[in-house]
Amino acid sequence: MRSVLRSSNASWWCAVSEPVKVAVAGGGYGSKVALPVYSELEEFQPVAVWSRRPERALELAEQAGLELGTSDLEELLRFPGLEAVRVATPVVTHPEFARAVVERGLHQLCEKPLADNLAAAREIAEAARRAGVVAAVNYGRRFEEGRRRLLERAVRCSEGRGWRRCPWCSPIMPTRLASVHVGARRDVGGRAAAGLRRPRPGLAARAVPRRGGAR
Repeated sequence: MRSVLRSSNASWWCAVSEPVKVAVAGGGYGSKVALPVYSELEEFQPVAVWSRRPERALELAEQAGLELGTSDLEELLRFPGLEAVRVATPVVTHPEFARAVVERGLHQLCEKPLADNLAAAREIAEAARRAGVVAAVNYGRRFEEGRRRLLERAVRCSEGRGWRRCPWCSPIMPTRLASVHVGARRDVGGRAAAGLRRPRPGLAARAVPRRGGAR
């Protein structure tokens, strides 16, 4: 089986003849979604898992038939032959994990958002560029047509255009406006999307009457 990796700082593709040895960092989402998926793909070979609690890490490794289950990040990254890591830990730990992975020369796929602040996200990106490894964020849904149109509309509104003309962003429809921006936040990730919203002064104070009176 041939697996394909693309360099983050070059326009060439590298094909390898063996499955990519990958570790999963995260005993929650990582073990419930990422680990089972990698186990089903011929292009990947899960070899290790990290979890905050040692007993949980050992349990996950045993269930998945992995060689290593650990709560020690350094031990995970030292696994012989390891090539890539899926970072699926809590967001506040992404900078620590992501930088450690790429600085070891390992490829990585990080869950969204990349970090809980812009400065940390830029540090991770720069570390990946320096290391010359493949580093990506799991933003698959951004390519969906509906998500693309939603984000474009949110950006137009943030620039002060279409407040009165757009049925979703009309001053008399704050609930719809909120739903648009909540959708954008879900796609691009929490605080990272906060800059999309630039509400008109006083808009938040307007209320939409409910049938049956206020609750």
